Amino acid sequence: TAQDGEEVGKRILQRNLREADIDPGDEQHVQLQVVNSDQFNQVIAHLAEEGKHDLLIIGASNSSFLRRRLFGTVPNRLLDSDDPLAVAVMRSGRSLTHRLRNRVEQFCRLRVPQLAREERIALFERLHTQSRWSFDFMVLILLSTAIAALGLIQNSTAVVIGAMLVAPLMTPLLGAGLALVQGNFPLMRTCFRSILFGFVAAVGVGAAAGLLAPITELTAELLNRGGPTLLDMGVAFLSGIAASYCIARPTLSSALAGVAIAAALVPPIATVGISVALGDRANAQGASLLFTTNVVAIILGAALNFYVAGIRPSKEKNSRLWVTRSLAGLILLLALLVVPLGSTVVSKLADRFFHQPRRVPIELKQEFEAIFESAGLDHSKLRFAPLQFEADQIRLRCFIEAGREPSSQTLKLLAEKSALMLAGDLAVDIELITDLVVRSGARSKSKAESNLKDKN
Repeated sequence: TAQDGEEVGKRILQRNLREADIDPGDEQHVQLQVVNSDQFNQVIAHLAEEGKHDLLIIGASNSSFLRRRLFGTVPNRLLDSDDPLAVAVMRSGRSLTHRLRNRVEQFCRLRVPQLAREERIALFERLHTQSRWSFDFMVLILLSTAIAALGLIQNSTAVVIGAMLVAPLMTPLLGAGLALVQGNFPLMRTCFRSILFGFVAAVGVGAAAGLLAPITELTAELLNRGGPTLLDMGVAFLSGIAASYCIARPTLSSALAGVAIAAALVPPIATVGISVALGDRANAQGASLLFTTNVVAIILGAALNFYVAGIRPSKEKNSRLWVTRSLAGLILLLALLVVPLGSTVVSKLADRFFHQPRRVPIELKQEFEAIFESAGLDHSKLRFAPLQFEADQIRLRCFIEAGREPSSQTLKLLAEKSALMLAGDLAVDIELITDLVVRSGARSKSKAESNLKDKN
């Protein structure tokens, strides 16, 4: 009710006066008055016409409220009369987040070239048009996936690179970054629709290629996309920044081809379909993880660049709310992706700092040379591959050129020496590869391999 509103207003005034070290009970100097009205301008005019006050203090929640309610609507006669009324405005202190954001925006305006209004309009029109799911978009996604699938199956890096140039998925990712900064929900919905439909169509093409392909095992190109790391996340994030920077400035559009190659989008999707068709779920999961990482990192990288370039979000409350939630969700998802992506890096660091050296010790090389010399085998071209530490064993591979294969007794001595000098409690898996050389000096293409396991 109005009476309750006046009582609440008085209590607020009393609290504010106490915070200012003013006694609200001092009736000689302080008179509390609360007016309950929805006509803000009429109240100001009434107080001014009474002539009882020299100073009017108004509490404003923000600057837009001040401009809208005060300077644009108060009659000029209140300020131009013989006995004018002085008006002061107070607002609450700005939060730390607000002050930091203002400083960042000011730094960007001074240090980074900002996009002009015409450039922002052209950027929006370009991304909005090219991000739609259309017949042209569908054709390009199907063709690029088919090319990528053939390149992956043939283990051809050049063909895979060609597929990256045809793929249209980079545009809706940049559009999603722009929508995130603008607070443009319709554009965000359009971009995610294209990304989702493109992913489903590309997986279908990859699965069909895997079923028709004359292969039974994954090629090296397919395996490379099944084990993403934190480095792939870094590449995707930087690619999002570079692509958004180039597309916002038409003079740099020629660099988009290189960015498309760096941020591979279609090959991981094709790998998902082919791996599923060949029954390798682990590789399909790794490729899916790589694609998800690329999508999230590119959107965040593009949003960061657009914000730095002068694009600001809408001030509407509903717009700010979904932007904040979407941004928090993407950052949280990116943080969660760090766990699986960092496992490979952590394992390599653990091998470097906590495991034995990967190089074969010089003492073991000397023992091998002595064994080969006693067996009458040439050891001048003896070579060792780096040691591979696994869960319960150590892999040792060595290569030798000889006119005959080593005897079983020689192989047994090699295994005993390796287990004694390397293993500890682990098993040693020795793989000896022998290049047979005929007496005339010509090298035979046949190879003899021997695998031995022994424990110390």
